Amino acid sequence: MAEFDIEYIADDSDPDFIALADEKGNEDQFVIIGCVAVEDVHYVLAVPVSPETVESAEEDLVYVFAVRRDGDEEYFEYIVDEDVVTAAFERYDELFREVEED
Repeated sequence: MAEFDIEYIADDSDPDFIALADEKGNEDQFVIIGCVAVEDVHYVLAVPVSPETVESAEEDLVYVFAVRRDGDEEYFEYIVDEDVVTAAFERYDELFREVEED
């Protein structure tokens, strides 16, 4: 099970999946590629699960979700602000390089 309050790059050999429902109740499956923190907010980077996207995570197919909490409840907010999305991707790239160096 993925933890969303730490930064990490997902392990391809043991992927974590999340199912998210929109306001109409339609559920989509995503595979998590990483979790990053930017200015004390944690973000999940995830790729929608479909035959075309499971094998390759192209940048334009990666969604960024802010991890939000309401009391004991945890939920994900889809991020559309380009500055926030860019900052999350930049942190992911930094973290990826750090992991590769180790």
